[in-house]
Amino acid sequence: MSTSQRSESMNKCFKDYLNSCTSMSIFVMRYDNTFDVRYDKVRKKYYKTKYSRLSLNTLYPMEDKATKEYIRKIFQIFQEELIQSQKFISEKIDVKDRRNIYKVHQLQRQKSTHIISLDLALKRAICSCHKFEFMEVLCRHVLMVFTKKQIHSLST
Repeated sequence: MSTSQRSESMNKCFKDYLNSCTSMSIFVMRYDNTFDVRYDKVRKKYYKTKYSRLSLNTLYPMEDKATKEYIRKIFQIFQEELIQSQKFISEKIDVKDRRNIYKVHQLQRQKSTHIISLDLALKRAICSCHKFEFMEVLCRHVLMVFTKKQIHSLST
């Protein structure tokens, strides 16, 4: 987060509670209240994540494992990727250095393909979309290959 983003965030946070005529004592009191409200929201999200059961939309074992690995928001992204992976098919195109190379594309489309490099021994994969590198969530292309090969781990 840059300095200007932090400043804008703080301005937004205090905009509803303060103005140029606010005295120091009222400022301190409102400051405490503001952060109490923010911390309460964080605590509620933590409690909800820790103590409520997430609904599973597939029968894949990796979805159940993901409920234990990811926080609620990341799990929802993973779950959407897992559901979307069912729209893809893969084709093994090569084997290089103990890695299987797959071409993955949507059922009806050949144009947008992704290349997956899978090490079966380590159960790790790399996708040409690089979603895992950016978001640390397995992409639908890797999930498609994992389900086809019956790999139930979440590592890449």
